[in-house]
Amino acid sequence: MKIILGSASPRRKYFFSLLFNDFKQVSPEVDETPLRNEGANLYVNRVSALKADFFSEASYAAENSVVLTGDTIVSLNDAIMGKPANRKHAEKMLSQLSGNTHKVITALSLVHWQKRNISIKTEDISTEVTFKELAMSDIHNYLDTIEWRDKAGAYAIQSHPELIIQNVSGSLSNVIGFPMRLFLKMVMKADIWNDHFLIFLI
Repeated sequence: MKIILGSASPRRKYFFSLLFNDFKQVSPEVDETPLRNEGANLYVNRVSALKADFFSEASYAAENSVVLTGDTIVSLNDAIMGKPANRKHAEKMLSQLSGNTHKVITALSLVHWQKRNISIKTEDISTEVTFKELAMSDIHNYLDTIEWRDKAGAYAIQSHPELIIQNVSGSLSNVIGFPMRLFLKMVMKADIWNDHFLIFLI
């Protein structure tokens, strides 16, 4: 079985390594620019599917090959919050999140070849995260404490959440960047490695 993680994310690589001893990590080349008036759910599903389409080429297709792609965004009032461009941008993002509840949405796409046929399935999951009321001094302290540059919304829930997070409702692994349970359910529904993954769902 050839397994490909179609993502450059170190968080997804870590979670994938908990499931597989041998897999290849490849970053798909797609345009992730949001479309005009595109909502958060539509965006994240479209981008994940675009990444999956990247791997549908013959160079990646092989009997019993499996590819997982995904995209995770932070959404406040259905507006998409990407990665901060600089420190000032990060401060602005955290100010907007302060005292509010936002969504972390991840879409996963599972690409599977079997008997020369290709199957691409995309599903998404949403987790609600509520921030504490943050003073500007709190924001400065937090950004001084973590690596914020490659994080959507300018925060990482696995890094000193006590400084900014009031409550999380839903999948914590989704907020980190890889909704483990969603992935396992998609694998089971696709009838891939059922015996291998059954233990993770019990």
